[in-house]
Amino acid sequence: MTCEDLITSGKQWAKVGSIMADCEGKKGQEADAGGKTATAEERVQALLEYCNDKDWNDSMESFFNENCAVFEGYEKGGEYSLQQTGVYQEFLDLFDSKLSEYMKQSGYTRREIFSDFRQVESENPNSFTATAIQFVLAVVEFEVFAELMLDSYKTMQSKAGTGSKTQEQ
Repeated sequence: MTCEDLITSGKQWAKVGSIMADCEGKKGQEADAGGKTATAEERVQALLEYCNDKDWNDSMESFFNENCAVFEGYEKGGEYSLQQTGVYQEFLDLFDSKLSEYMKQSGYTRREIFSDFRQVESENPNSFTATAIQFVLAVVEFEVFAELMLDSYKTMQSKAGTGSKTQEQ
């Protein structure tokens, strides 16, 4: 599935999709991002590295830990509660905030980012960068997000159960 397919395929993209609707950008052209001219793959790698810093990872871990209980009992394909939808919206806001910070710092636009995503996916679909793009895009789909939240909840419950067994012995 390409960037454009993801953007145009589902209602889960209501917020994200409206921001990124024009994926065309400067396909095939080099653009200046962060003061350096680079290939699309290099620009995407720089963005992924920016989003993989300790502060961001810590804030995401905290967000998941603080909100995962909302997804207890979630079933794929089932209805979502208003509370689950609210947590998902908060996640999208965090994601958008990180992306906006990067754009401000680098001068890279949403159009350029998603044009580069599309270009990398089409030119080298089996590359690590293309795989990372798919993961990033998948995480902002509600069902993938909900499954990650449910997994986080189960992990926390498992650790709590393990911790209490250890304490009982």
